Amino acid sequence: MIDPGAIKTAIFEKRGPYGDEALTRLPEEGKRLYAAMGRAVLDAFAKMERSAIPPERVAKAIEHALTAAPPKTRYLVGIDARVQALMAWLLPDRARDAVLGRLMGLPR
Repeated sequence: MIDPGAIKTAIFEKRGPYGDEALTRLPEEGKRLYAAMGRAVLDAFAKMERSAIPPERVAKAIEHALTAAPPKTRYLVGIDARVQALMAWLLPDRARDAVLGRLMGLPR
C-alpha cells in the first residue's frame, strides 16, 4: 500500500477560486453555520500546499514497491503521512479527530 501525504498536484490551484466561490454561494443560514469552518478548511489546505511533496517522490515509492523483493506492506511517503500513521497508532479516533481539528484551526 502506498500511503502518501499531501502531493503537489493541480488540486491546489483549484482551492482558491472554487473554495471561495462555494463559501460565497452559501445561503445566509449556511454562511452563519458553516462559513467559519469552510474558511478554516481552506486555510488548512493552503498550509498543506506549502508542505506538499513532489509527485516524483510518490512515483519513486511506487517503483520501489513494485521492484522490491519482498516489498513492504505499506509505504508512507512524506512527513505528514508518517505523522498521520503515528497518530492513528497512538490515539483513539475521537482523540485523533480532536487533535487534527485543532491543528487545522477548525472552530469547535
